[in-house]
Amino acid sequence: MVFQLVAVVFQQGVARESEQLAVEQLIRGPYSIDGVDPDEIKATIPEKTELNKISVKENTCYVDFSEEFLKKRTNISAETTIYSVVDTLAELSNINKVQFSINGEQVLLYNDTIDFGSAFERNLDIVDQE
Repeated sequence: MVFQLVAVVFQQGVARESEQLAVEQLIRGPYSIDGVDPDEIKATIPEKTELNKISVKENTCYVDFSEEFLKKRTNISAETTIYSVVDTLAELSNINKVQFSINGEQVLLYNDTIDFGSAFERNLDIVDQE
């Protein structure tokens, strides 16, 4: 399976900030990618995940998801799920780090394997950049 960083183009609206729009698009998942078999395109965010709150302070984006975000997706690594959000948000000029919470609470481990208690920085190592 190949993962590609796909740019999502949108206009910043008055009602919603860029970071909120970007995360909402990730939650909806991809529609299509030119030249890629539709069966190979997978959403990285677990189904039924909701964005509870998002804010930016001092170049750190604070993202609060519903508990569904903690559910493992079939054939999607935990790193891919986390860094799909982190790398997307880090593309915005005002964000360098992303700190997650679930239903307003700090969770220390994601899928019992990844330290989830600290802010994440961009990591393009898992992205295929063609």
